[in-house]
Amino acid sequence: MERQRALMEFMAQEGKSAGHLVRLEGELSPVALFKYLLARFGEPAGFINDHVARPDSGVLWHYVLMLDECPVELTGFGYRTDVVFHPALRVECSAQEFARLIKADLKAREKQVAAIVHKLRKWISFLNPYSHLLHTGRSLLGRAEELDCRLSKSRKHPDDVKELRWQLANHAQACSDASELAGVCLALRMVAPVMAETFVNLVIFKASKANLRSNDYHKRYIQQRIEGLHHQCDGFRRPVSTDAPEYKEFQRMMVARNNLLHGNIIPDAQPEQEILYTYVHPNGTMVPIYHEWKSMYDRSIASRLEAHPLERAKKEFEAAQGFVSYVLDCMDDATRADLVASLKFVNMHFDKKQHLLTALLNDDLVDSLPAELFEQMGGGDGPFISAG
Repeated sequence: MERQRALMEFMAQEGKSAGHLVRLEGELSPVALFKYLLARFGEPAGFINDHVARPDSGVLWHYVLMLDECPVELTGFGYRTDVVFHPALRVECSAQEFARLIKADLKAREKQVAAIVHKLRKWISFLNPYSHLLHTGRSLLGRAEELDCRLSKSRKHPDDVKELRWQLANHAQACSDASELAGVCLALRMVAPVMAETFVNLVIFKASKANLRSNDYHKRYIQQRIEGLHHQCDGFRRPVSTDAPEYKEFQRMMVARNNLLHGNIIPDAQPEQEILYTYVHPNGTMVPIYHEWKSMYDRSIASRLEAHPLERAKKEFEAAQGFVSYVLDCMDDATRADLVASLKFVNMHFDKKQHLLTALLNDDLVDSLPAELFEQMGGGDGPFISAG
């Protein structure tokens, strides 16, 4: 009864913590504190633990402990831990002092902590490489289309004052835009096949039948990895056919990417879009004689636009996504649904012990605002904030 009375008194403050607040934001590792509480006091049983099930609450765990018949409340949030001592305890303690006390007691309770470590599962969090490259590709494509939209592709050679003034004012910017457009399209052409290859590697790490440390399959050439997917990975209802148009297009992109990556120059493979002849005068001066007439503007930006055309870059990006869709179609429904769900998230998580790759957390970051900040923001239905 005394404990219940103290708890009711403690929380009857319209959501505000009454007493001395110690806010931990970096003084002590969140997992170290939780291990300590779990080892010493058991499972979190605070009365706001029900909020943990709410994805927008920001509450991770809640303990209410009794000290001299007065409650001490500890609440773990995503970006801080609040510890509140009842006013009757007359506690005055800084975050640094509180952290030092916990660290010292942790050392004395190493065996207790070791006994509960199995309840916590360790994951490595990292940027989802496929979703990152997909987002990067879309951003590059958007920028390329923006540049392409504002860039005049052709102008007549100046034959009046108005046109001459336009070219004097805009020619340099047009050349700069054309160079940037070529660079963005080049980057997109480099990203597209890498994105598709990254997807294949994610499939291998997520669905591989054998532990990769005892199998060099993931180190083989990309063509061998693709051809072996249905043998090496669970969840494939049919092999990835090397005769499929999606696969052939992926191979073509890889060859082009490798040439670009290694700086291979293949002049005889270039389209004959600009042909010129040269003539050497008796005085030794060489002059160019072009196959067709073009304006100075067109000739100055033509090679930039023709090197990596937007349409080619767009088609290769679409082809990379088409290859991904084709590989997904070779999987059974359950495997495909699980993989597609994981690919949507920004971050992925890997359990080294179980060799499990998945996406654990939603991309939205959520926090429960401290009461004082919540009131300064004008209040509302709940002190929760989120960011995608």
